[in-house]
Amino acid sequence: FNVTATTEIYTLSLHDALPICYLQSLVVLFLVCLLAYFNTLQIPFQFDGVIHIQQNPYIKDFQIYFTQFGLTNLINRSILVLTYTANYYLGKDNTFGYHLVNLGIHFGVSLLVFLIFGKTLNILSITRSLKLRGRLNLPLVGALLFASHPVHTQSVTYLMSRSASLCTFFYL
Repeated sequence: FNVTATTEIYTLSLHDALPICYLQSLVVLFLVCLLAYFNTLQIPFQFDGVIHIQQNPYIKDFQIYFTQFGLTNLINRSILVLTYTANYYLGKDNTFGYHLVNLGIHFGVSLLVFLIFGKTLNILSITRSLKLRGRLNLPLVGALLFASHPVHTQSVTYLMSRSASLCTFFYL
């Protein structure tokens, strides 16, 4: 491999990450995420989801959330509770919406893995040196492995594990 150091600042974009058929790659990635976790969209609240979501007074109303909890209270995971508040506002105690948001966050993280993997391969020129440019979509393969790996089952299906997916999303 021929790797050269530069001082350029790189930005992530879909076209730069994978110029070949990236729209089809995104559709495939979305479908794999959906198919892997589709059967979990109707699971009811489990264990501490009852206490921290159903019985949590801070998520029942945005005004209560902002006056008594707020975004400045970072010790109590304010962004996580804000997502639960938005879920409660849109669907009350219907778990379908909570699971759909978890699935959407997981797709977002998988998309970021796709973009970062594609950008990394372009920066290192690995696809050109291996002559894989038109034959194998390595960023898609990596993102599909990430999206469908069983290690993510808890963070996608268990509603109280949304914090792990959000943390990964904001980290990437």
